[in-house]
This record gives sequence, C-alpha cells and structure tokens, in this order.
Amino acid sequence: LVQGLSLAALGAGSPLLAPGPDEVAGALRLVAATVLVLSADRAAETLQDLDDAGAPLDSITTVLLAGAPYDDERASLVEVLGDAGLSPVVLAVHVPDGHRLLWGECRQSAGATGLHTYPDLELVQGVDPETGEDVGSGVREVVLTQLGMFGSALVRWRTGDLTDAVTDEPCPSCQRTVPRVVGVRRGALVPELKLRGGARSVDLRAVASALSGRPDVTDWRVVLGRSGRDGADELLVHLAAASGVDGSDVVVAVARDVRLAAGLLPTQVVLADDGRLPIGAGVTRRILG
Repeated sequence: LVQGLSLAALGAGSPLLAPGPDEVAGALRLVAATVLVLSADRAAETLQDLDDAGAPLDSITTVLLAGAPYDDERASLVEVLGDAGLSPVVLAVHVPDGHRLLWGECRQSAGATGLHTYPDLELVQGVDPETGEDVGSGVREVVLTQLGMFGSALVRWRTGDLTDAVTDEPCPSCQRTVPRVVGVRRGALVPELKLRGGARSVDLRAVASALSGRPDVTDWRVVLGRSGRDGADELLVHLAAASGVDGSDVVVAVARDVRLAAGLLPTQVVLADDGRLPIGAGVTRRILG
C-alpha cells in the first residue's frame, strides 16, 4: 500500500511523508499538507488524536482511507471531521491481499461508485465464497489474476475480500467503463482477530473446510464475537450433531480438524442439543449465501 501511495504521489508531482501519528502532527506544523492518508480501521481515532494534539488540519482538502472502509468506519471519520469543523473530500484506496495495484474511488463520487481497477494489468472476478465458482449475483469473493506484471505468478488468487458486484457498466461519476468493484468488505473472509494469544489473521475459508460436508454434523455456524470479560476476540463454532452420534466425540473431532485446517483451536465449540443454531451478528456461513 505504501509503495502504491508513493507511486501515486510521484505521478502527481507531490512528496509523500509516511511517519507515525506523532510525527504527522509535527510535520503538519511545518508543512501545509493537502492530503492525509489514514488507515481505515483506525481513521477516526487517529484523526481525533491529531486534533487533540493541536495539529493544524485546515489545509487538508482530501482524506484517503487506506483499505476499503466499512460503512461504520467511514461514518465515524466523517463525524470526527465535522466535530473538528473540517469538510475535506473522503475517498478510499485499497490494495487487495496479494496484489500490487492500488484501486481508488472517483473523486466526484466519494464512495458511491466503488473502486476502479486496471483491466490492462489484471482480471477481476467475483466468485461464490464457498465453492470458488463464478456466480451471477449475491455476495461474492474478489478473485484476481495479474496480467503482464513481471515477477507475478498469481492465477485466480482468492483475496478474502467480499464484494456486492464487479461491474463494467459506465461509472455514474466519470463514465469510464473499466471494471469497478462495488461494496468491498476488506478481509471479510480472513479477518484479523485480537485473540488472547495475540493478534492474527484467521482464514474463515479454512475453518469452513473443516466443517462442510461432515457426516457427523447436520448444520453449523461460525460466529466471531468479543468477550465481555476481557474484550478479546473469540472464534465460536456452533454445531448440530447428526442423529446417533456422540456429541462429545463430535466436539473433540471438530476442534481437532479446525486446528489442522486453520492453524488454531476455536475459542469454544458449542453443541446445540435442540438442533437450533444462533443467527449471530458477526460473520457466519449464512453471510456467504
């Protein structure tokens, strides 16, 4: 991402400074910057810290959210900007996992039309997250094939990002017909969890592979939650055991297989005695359907 931003700044004839928050506040006191790049998951918090530190932000005309922002992340940033009396244009830039190209939103649209891609350098597809097959509609996983890029060997790379659509219809803002990825949820299938043992990315596709098609399980849910005790993220597996199977044996077998497939034990495997599983407010198998 930093490399992509560096090349974008070079193309615009502008310098790029990439220090930490304290250094940013100091730099803004020396240089009237016009573009501020913030990590999407910490954008509101970082901007609030800069404002509290008295960093001069009046010269900022554009805020770039690095990483396809979720709606609540964008809304939180806009709220902090409003509280600070600022009204810059807020745009997102995003580099999918394993990729080398920086996608960006139209300045005219400010998030309404999705991320523009590069058809001469990449093939972007949307596939069913569970099967990997092409699908015509519904929530899809973003799949990439890099074209004409030296040193690249990624053919149909599954990024872990989910999207509402990959479309080549004319952009409502700029009218370009290059493919656009609309409604991206970055890392939805490979979220970074703050587990009790430390932060790590967890591939939910690997977790699902240990659960799908099991003869000893009739249905299952994977729910990501946050512990009310210490605030740590938790990976919970809820399952309904097949008739005539010992539930305790199934729980042990599922925990073992998830560890083999995903590299970690679930926080808890919960057996639904009545066969009813929670809908869940987090990521579940049903969000893929």
